[in-house]
Amino acid sequence: MPCCVDARGSDPVIENDSHGEFIFAVAEVWRHTGDTRWLESHWKQVLGVTRYMESLRQLERVEANKQGARKAWWGMMPKSIRS
Repeated sequence: MPCCVDARGSDPVIENDSHGEFIFAVAEVWRHTGDTRWLESHWKQVLGVTRYMESLRQLERVEANKQGARKAWWGMMPKSIRS
């Protein structure tokens, strides 16, 4: 999920909040409308986004382990904008 899209296309900046925001938006539409058909039409994307987020979390866990970070930080999403 790109963080933003305009007339030029999607923003190339790494920004990880948009994945969760997409899932939240889909859930909110369903909560307000109860439209199960609409939810089903977006479910494949929700699963894909969820899998991608989990892969990022697992990569961050490996990095945290390499750096000797506390286990409390394992599985966190990586930084959105790396410097």
